[in-house]
Amino acid sequence: MSGEQRTYTRFSLAQRLEHVVMFTSFIVLAATGLPQKFAEAGISQAIINLFGGIDLIRQIHHSAAAVLILSSAFHMVALGYRLYVKRARPSMLPGLKDVKDGFTDLLYNFGARKDRSQGGRYNWMEKVEYWALVWGTMIMVITGFMLLNPIATTTLLPGEIIPAAKTAHGWEAVLAVVAVIIWHFYSVHLRRFNKSMFTGKMTEHEMLEEHPLELADLKAGVASRPLDAKFKQRQKIFTPVAAVIGVAAAVGILRFMTFEQTAIATIPQRGETVQVFAPLTPTPLPTPRPTSTPEPTQAVVTADWDTVGAVLQKECASCHNGTVAGLDYTTYEGAMKGGNNGPVVKPGDPDHSLIVQKVAGGAHPGKLSPAELQALKTWIANGAPKEGTGAPVSGNTTNGGVATAPTPAPNTWGVVAPILSAQCGQCHVTYAANNLSFKTYQDILKGGISGPAIVPGDPENSLLVKVQKTGKHFGELSPQDLAAIVAWIEAGAPEK
Repeated sequence: MSGEQRTYTRFSLAQRLEHVVMFTSFIVLAATGLPQKFAEAGISQAIINLFGGIDLIRQIHHSAAAVLILSSAFHMVALGYRLYVKRARPSMLPGLKDVKDGFTDLLYNFGARKDRSQGGRYNWMEKVEYWALVWGTMIMVITGFMLLNPIATTTLLPGEIIPAAKTAHGWEAVLAVVAVIIWHFYSVHLRRFNKSMFTGKMTEHEMLEEHPLELADLKAGVASRPLDAKFKQRQKIFTPVAAVIGVAAAVGILRFMTFEQTAIATIPQRGETVQVFAPLTPTPLPTPRPTSTPEPTQAVVTADWDTVGAVLQKECASCHNGTVAGLDYTTYEGAMKGGNNGPVVKPGDPDHSLIVQKVAGGAHPGKLSPAELQALKTWIANGAPKEGTGAPVSGNTTNGGVATAPTPAPNTWGVVAPILSAQCGQCHVTYAANNLSFKTYQDILKGGISGPAIVPGDPENSLLVKVQKTGKHFGELSPQDLAAIVAWIEAGAPEK
């Protein structure tokens, strides 16, 4: 008796190649997209560097997205051919039987039934995976277009749609990767390794285990419908329609990727090197609007808790108010208690106090001026008392002894920066949404994926002003703030 088993063709070569293109583009998208979503993680930084930097990893991500969209368009054409021309049965459509089969398998897995459900051409789990892929691809394509073309999007929709699209795009990607690892890998590769998508065939034993109803139809000769007399006629109609759809898909994908020009090609080159990507930083507390303030004077800053507490409240409490790392700098008791990693202040020992080490290292988002850092060190060296006066430290002050920077000159970046930080910081300071950051003067000159944010001397053609004037942007400026920014741009957008 021969040991060979009869095999049945399950997938054509075109279907298998389509699957290879699809899962390859999916892997590339996951490998290049997740490091951008979780950019601050150490492994993400390593992956970004491995791909050649943030610019290159984004280009690879966008190219893989184009391949996935093209593959999806091909799938729709191939599906249309099978359903319209060959009159194949729509075997991937879900039905009431799939709901019953899912419930049956649930009971089987809990030991409440002796037998699993019997699947036809596609069982209920395969249908769930297929329609999840269809749904997920639609979400990723729509939100991806919004993120690539935010200006065009916000001419039709409210500005809030951009951060919403970013959230949906990122977490749908996480959901897709988790589903593939947990669901698909277990069902297809671990529970029973299914080689049919690679070989195109399944043995009779495998068919009996996975698709017994289809096996019965194959043996009865009713698994597929015979070609009828009108097959050639339908083929002649479908071929030019498919060609038009293919050309339209190619043009659409090209337009999708190039709808808005990026800032890299349009920003005037001034010779300076601008950092393309920097780790995310917390949004600062809203800064008071520029007002007429007295001229700064030289004063003595004392290293007591009143001084140090005011500094920490101003520079650090936007994050460390009891939430981030468990630290609370809004009270003396909170500062002395420390956070999740223990005390941050060691009275009498500033060099081994974690708060000093973090700020002095220069990499922490919360920055202190030299005078403020010296006041903090002196306060700790004196035992970090709650009351009393510490050693004097020189510094500019107009705020009851707390060191402050001089008042910026009118129509300069120093006036505009607090406005943008307060109103736009959530998206364009904490997160460089659409590659557009308002964190530094160089950032706003560089612009984002839609081009320069400002055109010095020309507010009417500055995207920042144009977007604000639509009245639909998420971060809406008051008329006074917008007027201040327009005046700054008209003055040539000077830094100082």
